[in-house]
Amino acid sequence: MPAHIVPPSDALPRSHYFITLSRGSGMRTVAVRAPLVQLAMLVVPLVLLAGLCSTLYLALHDDLMAGLMRRESAMQYAYEDRIEALRQDLERQAERSRADASTIDARVHDLFAREATLEGRAAAVASLAAEVAPVAGRPALPAAITGRASATPAAALGYAAPDKPRPVVEPATRGPAGAAGLEDHASLLDAPTVPLGDRLGAVASSLERVGRGQVAALTRIGAAAHARAARIRDLIETAGLSPERYLPKAAGAGLGGPFVPLPEGPDGGFDRAVAELRGTVAAAGQLEAALPRLPLAAPLLGRMDVTSPFGARTDPFLGRPALHTGVDLREGYGTDIRATGAGRVSFAGTAGGYGNMVEVDHGNGLATRYAHMGSVSVAEGQAVARGAVLGFVGATGRATGPHLHYEVRIDGEPVDPTRFLASADRLASLGAP
Repeated sequence: MPAHIVPPSDALPRSHYFITLSRGSGMRTVAVRAPLVQLAMLVVPLVLLAGLCSTLYLALHDDLMAGLMRRESAMQYAYEDRIEALRQDLERQAERSRADASTIDARVHDLFAREATLEGRAAAVASLAAEVAPVAGRPALPAAITGRASATPAAALGYAAPDKPRPVVEPATRGPAGAAGLEDHASLLDAPTVPLGDRLGAVASSLERVGRGQVAALTRIGAAAHARAARIRDLIETAGLSPERYLPKAAGAGLGGPFVPLPEGPDGGFDRAVAELRGTVAAAGQLEAALPRLPLAAPLLGRMDVTSPFGARTDPFLGRPALHTGVDLREGYGTDIRATGAGRVSFAGTAGGYGNMVEVDHGNGLATRYAHMGSVSVAEGQAVARGAVLGFVGATGRATGPHLHYEVRIDGEPVDPTRFLASADRLASLGAP
């Protein structure tokens, strides 16, 4: 048996591990407890692993640091890019807000300008309506027709006038009550969630509706003035007079100034229509004012019995052809003789063959004569109205019996009174005094 082989011995412990070391011919056996071997088996791999990790760390440290730095740089750049994008987005939103605010301001100023224009139009329409009302024989048009607002439409949005500080208006806020013409948009203006742009649109629509109402009112006023002027002109022409006799004459001096044409567009058209209508209304007013002075009524009440018409006839005293300068109206003694139009008594007394006579000057070269009166009840220079009693029927002067000799003279020349007398019923239909 070789010397280095140790035979088994029952004396060796069974719970140990034996390590045999040999060198040359010598050999040594060491007994190691089992827990120590198990501990060594656990520690040695850990030490080897730690060494391996240390080696790898030392070998890859630079690469890891470079990767981490690259990652940190990428994250920093990403954050910076995102911040820049957010900043640009904020700038765009601020620019958009400034643009929206500028647009809102422009719209508000436009609404104020349109409102001021409508106010001026309303004043013009109301003035024309007041002038046409007496001409047309009816009350003035109400504010709803002329387009005059009871309050400032833009104030419905809480805005002040352009020359006053304008408060900041949030979409959910609302100012004082709206003006006439905003009724259809009342629910929109009262809604707290309605955007400001929509509310501005509602006010713009209301202003447009007011403008259309003003144009319609101007059309009605013009139609009424034209119709009334046409009826008065027809009445005057039927009586044998020229309406131009009662229209104002252009002044020879005191007029002038630079020529400034009216602007084109709707506003200019409206202003031109107003200017033309003012001329029509002024002419109608002049003709209307002349109506009370026109001798268009009957000098005697009741049915008139013409015994001798105007024109050539046989003189009742001489039996020879003569010009009869008026009409003879049969009536009994003491019957009231009334002025056929307003004017001033230019003669009251005895005038040869006329007997007791009254002459009334109606202006514009027009005069009437009432002759053969039994007595006179007015004096020279006295102003008389249509229907005023001038005297009473008689048979003074060259008269064969009681009657009224009635004359109408234009610029001193006698004309046929029949045409004036025939206009009495038409004058009553106009409702003129």
